[in-house]
Amino acid sequence: MRVLGLEISDAGIMAAETRSGNLLRVDGDSLESPGIALSEKKKFLLGRAADRRVCQSPRFACDNFWDHLDVEPLSQPGYEGVTHADLVHDHLKEIWRTVRPFGDEVIIAVPSFFTQEQLGWILGMTSELSMPVRGFVTLPVASATGPLDHDLIFHLDLSLHRAVITLLEPGERLNQTQTVSLQARGVSELFSEWRKSVAKEFVQKTRFDPLYQASSEQELHDRLPDVIVRLHENESVRFEMRSGLHRYAVTLTRDLFVEKSSPVFTDIVGAIESQRKKASLRDAGMTLLVTHRVTRIPGWKEHLSALPRTRLFALEQGAGAKGAVKITDLFESKSRGGGVSLLTSRPWHGVSRRDGESPKPFQNLELIPTHVLHRDIAYPISDAPLGISSEKGGTQIHILKDGEDTSSRHCTIRRQGKQVILTNLNRSGTLLDGVKITGSTPLTLGQKIKTGESEEALHLIACLQRDET
Repeated sequence: MRVLGLEISDAGIMAAETRSGNLLRVDGDSLESPGIALSEKKKFLLGRAADRRVCQSPRFACDNFWDHLDVEPLSQPGYEGVTHADLVHDHLKEIWRTVRPFGDEVIIAVPSFFTQEQLGWILGMTSELSMPVRGFVTLPVASATGPLDHDLIFHLDLSLHRAVITLLEPGERLNQTQTVSLQARGVSELFSEWRKSVAKEFVQKTRFDPLYQASSEQELHDRLPDVIVRLHENESVRFEMRSGLHRYAVTLTRDLFVEKSSPVFTDIVGAIESQRKKASLRDAGMTLLVTHRVTRIPGWKEHLSALPRTRLFALEQGAGAKGAVKITDLFESKSRGGGVSLLTSRPWHGVSRRDGESPKPFQNLELIPTHVLHRDIAYPISDAPLGISSEKGGTQIHILKDGEDTSSRHCTIRRQGKQVILTNLNRSGTLLDGVKITGSTPLTLGQKIKTGESEEALHLIACLQRDET
């Protein structure tokens, strides 16, 4: 029985298959499908298709139907007689149509703030869509990884319109105990502030306002994610836009984006400290599990480092979907006539420390890539990024020096903490196991990378120490 993991987040729904554990394309070539709808000629565009038109028809765009899942009719133009639940149903229908060939059953990782009533509506929709749901699990419980050596674990995620902080209690079981939602502190609000800031830079430096026309505002909206990716590698990037026969360019600094995200992280840090105080563990060591939706934001680590006695752990993209398929055995198969349950706890890899016991060092139970194999040469992966480019003579690899420009590179690979991260720098994307990557994603052992039009594949391998063989 093939089981799919489905991660519900309106910032980007994702799916993972059991056999490889890899993420599936759920929306065209994309691994993520945002919870955005656009009413157009009595039909609804959903996901990426809606996002590509959202600035051109803002009055007919809806991006809160997952967040406000209910059955009350909408009063918004173009949605007469339609409910949030109707839009969720249609979005699920499109995703299920795409991923259905890869699985027979589904385990759904849901946000920790969803109510029992909302889960009931989703279950009714999946039944209508003939989507066999084996069970639900909350996103923090599904995506948590271990062993971790702290008595206090928080999970931090960003949806389109809220920051979600979930307290997890480790022991023989990992239990979800408390969830705090910070409204208007999500991805949508951040991108809105960034668009305004970029437009202000253009107006001040060139007198061109990209927000004046819907077409240029949409272009800015579409290209902003690529700017964010590039600012992870550079302190500043040149950004150029065209209007008619004229070209306008500004230099966008990482500090500009960090400054605009500061209010969001200030509130997050305050909320976490408040929860630590309520749990009477204000002075205890803590692990903060951070989703990829947070780690995409420039300056996330600097902001969250303000939390004392806290270890930051960056979760891989789709950790909830991948984690859901790993706990398949905790659910009864639908073929056996079992019911559908919601897991808010699960067996845990570690046990809480006893008083006075020293913490154990973190251990990664799975090998991660140590080298990139190109032809017959293995290039070591380190904190210094490997710049990969595609030229007429084939794929080229170059170890980049501090401050070296990455604009001419197709992508980079580098070690970040306990993960190896691929960052795409090219508009055409980078192929990872045949799937186009347009942002950043963690890498695992055995994956293959292709860039540009080259048929050459880079292989991710691990070289063992003598005592590991």
